[in-house]
Amino acid sequence: MLIFSHLNWRSLFVYFLLCKLLFSGSFAVQAETQLHVVTEEWPPFNYTDKNGQIVGRSTMVVEQLLRSANISYQIHSYPWVRALQRAKKVPNTMIYSIFQTPERVDQFKWLCPLIESPKIFLFRLASRNDLADLTLTQLSEHTVAVIKNDVADDFLRHNTQVHVDSSSLGVTNFRKLIAGRVDYMASTEFTMIENIKAQGLDDKIVVPEIAIAAATPKPLCMAFNLETDDTLIAKIATQMTKLKHQ
Repeated sequence: MLIFSHLNWRSLFVYFLLCKLLFSGSFAVQAETQLHVVTEEWPPFNYTDKNGQIVGRSTMVVEQLLRSANISYQIHSYPWVRALQRAKKVPNTMIYSIFQTPERVDQFKWLCPLIESPKIFLFRLASRNDLADLTLTQLSEHTVAVIKNDVADDFLRHNTQVHVDSSSLGVTNFRKLIAGRVDYMASTEFTMIENIKAQGLDDKIVVPEIAIAAATPKPLCMAFNLETDDTLIAKIATQMTKLKHQ
């Protein structure tokens, strides 16, 4: 009580008001929401480079948007299934690059498009001429390597009779294809080129045999956990609109 002995009631009121404002401001800073960002190894869109940095075409756009919106964030790369589960379960989590399919629409809050949607093909070894000129309806006796729970996996399981061999990593599927353990691999041309370069192989070792355009009807997006702060998403959306008009 001695500290206030020379203060009248108006001074005390002002003192306590200032304290309240200072402490509330401090807590507001501490409570600033950090966005948890998850992705997968999917070159050239999002992947970890030789220096351990997550880079890629999509990553560049994501970071530009988040920095412009003054949003605190951290990006982590996981196998696709793990990244997808974290985005579904952990509040204030965003996942990219993700196709907005009918099955996923109600599972997230969306911002689209992040980048233009790439086409997906079924690639075969160039030496496998026995697989040439086949259609999806003729693949019931053949095996296709896919990323587990990705858009190609979902499409092939629900719309064809092919045997699906799923893995958590694209590089695993590529090695299966090269070793002849599967007949086809679902991939974009960009990703296949990156896989071939990484293994030091001839770029003519595989050919895109069958286009599965129906598997990529929507653009690549950013998807947010349903409990993510709408104000935070709105800030990113504003920057996305500005970016489109640059």
